[in-house]
Amino acid sequence: MDIVDILQAFVNGVIALWPIYGFVLLWGGFRLLFKRLDEDRITGSGINQIDRMNQESFTNFIHGFFYDKGIDVTTVHEEIGYYGAELILTKDQCRVAVRLVIDNKPLSVIALQEVYSAKGYYHCENALIITNQEFTSAAQDYALAHGIILWGRERLIKELLAYRFKL
Repeated sequence: MDIVDILQAFVNGVIALWPIYGFVLLWGGFRLLFKRLDEDRITGSGINQIDRMNQESFTNFIHGFFYDKGIDVTTVHEEIGYYGAELILTKDQCRVAVRLVIDNKPLSVIALQEVYSAKGYYHCENALIITNQEFTSAAQDYALAHGIILWGRERLIKELLAYRFKL
């Protein structure tokens, strides 16, 4: 077998397998495109700026977010006494206790227990917790059992994008 036969066999193999090579290249291209679109979505949401906020800045930001949506927002000040919620939202006589958490790890049950207590203390119908992270599975189970609304990182990004789109 000489070099010509080897090259001929190689070319025949490439020709026979071109659909597989094409599929792999196409698949890789789509994955790269979707990764880029997701990065643009995350950047456009403002979540990277939120990750750098302190608790007070995050509270002020979320206060403005709900205020701009026409919801009455009351900030709970620590001087009055902190009972597990940073904000109380009121719309159509429905009150929601809101716990806001900036963190670098998934939220555990403790934050949910706090907002659940705040729900009762502030006479609210609902409890909501908003964070720049996600929730542990135990926290998700607790929320489901106690009717607490969770806004983790992905839900926050979604809401921020919808909010920015409407501005």
